[in-house]
Amino acid sequence: MPCSGMLIVNNAMLSRAKTGASSPTYTVNGSDFTFDSYAINAPDGHTYTFADSDKNIYTGQVTSLLSLFAGQSFNGDIGYWDVANVTTFRSTFQFNGAFNQDLSSWNVSNKATSIRGIFNHAGAVNQDMSGWDISSVIDFFAAFGSDYSSLSPTNYDKTLIGWASLGATGKSVTFNDARYTSAGAAARATLVDNYGWTIIDGGTTEDVTPPVLDNSSPQNNAVNIALDSNITLNFSENISAEVLAGGQTHDNTIKIVKSADASIFETIYLVDDSRFSLNGSTVTLDPTSILESNTDYYILISPQAFIDSVHNPYAGITSSTVLSFSTTDTSPPTITFSPLDEETSVAVNSDITLTFNEAIRNADDSELTDDNVDGLITLKANDVNGDDILFDATIDGSVISIDPDDDLGSSQVIYVAID
Repeated sequence: MPCSGMLIVNNAMLSRAKTGASSPTYTVNGSDFTFDSYAINAPDGHTYTFADSDKNIYTGQVTSLLSLFAGQSFNGDIGYWDVANVTTFRSTFQFNGAFNQDLSSWNVSNKATSIRGIFNHAGAVNQDMSGWDISSVIDFFAAFGSDYSSLSPTNYDKTLIGWASLGATGKSVTFNDARYTSAGAAARATLVDNYGWTIIDGGTTEDVTPPVLDNSSPQNNAVNIALDSNITLNFSENISAEVLAGGQTHDNTIKIVKSADASIFETIYLVDDSRFSLNGSTVTLDPTSILESNTDYYILISPQAFIDSVHNPYAGITSSTVLSFSTTDTSPPTITFSPLDEETSVAVNSDITLTFNEAIRNADDSELTDDNVDGLITLKANDVNGDDILFDATIDGSVISIDPDDDLGSSQVIYVAID
């Protein structure tokens, strides 16, 4: 069974789940359902999610996806959905600046009659729709954005080739600035010349190479980075991060993440953010907060955060190992003495230990060893002006041990210092 283990949903249940917990209880055949944002709480005690999980929904009987994700930031994996019975995809992702999941496996069938505004101003979407059967679609108005499209040449070529194979006639589609290459040119010509389509797009290109990150400052694995450093990203070609119509923006970000616990140190949005600037092929980030001392960080960039002039998308950074760096250590080490300062009744045969909160080195950054650590230690009777007490000192990581040559005097005050 294609829906085994899934929650079978209908149009009303999808609509209620869009508004989440504010929706009232919905009763089906005597069973009550409640709703979270794009999730449904079923009577069996499970929560079934829109996005692919171990508890999925079955959409095989849904007939409308009208405005389901419009104006939202939903970007879950819904490629598993069965949409064979959907007749209208009108405004499904309109003004959703985040969604860009693979929909190439959607089984859009010839029951579909409208994709009006499906991706209208949803500029993050860049997908292959070659497998969609749009033979019966009569309303393509603003399907791919009235003033913006981010279909890459590769995905636009695939879509043209797939749709040309259907033999559907008389369609009118606007792809705005999407560009086709020689790979898609014949299919486009077939649609226009043989099947009477009207297509508006950005024309031709042979550029199918996406921008890549050439270098950065800091570089990957850089150390001793100043705490007030900006972050500079240099790409292989000029790029853009664009504002969508109606004041909408992509939900794309650059995140500075602490390596130790993967916590977000700062999130920088790529549009209308004073911490972000873009000049040609160079991105500069000016974090609001000063970076923390002696801390490991890495950078994450949303996939398709940047595109080149023909909408080839930058792949982004989703791994902690692509661009990581460590800041300089500006915090002096702290020290704990044993015995403690002014401690009494200490055994006369005691060693003295100096424990630091981190590994230490000489001031000139040379290694501190058993052979040279003695020169940093002062050990005297009574006070700084007292007689020297002979000793031998050793170091093990962050701990210095001082071993006096002879037992300390009874009731003796001992003065210890380190340079």
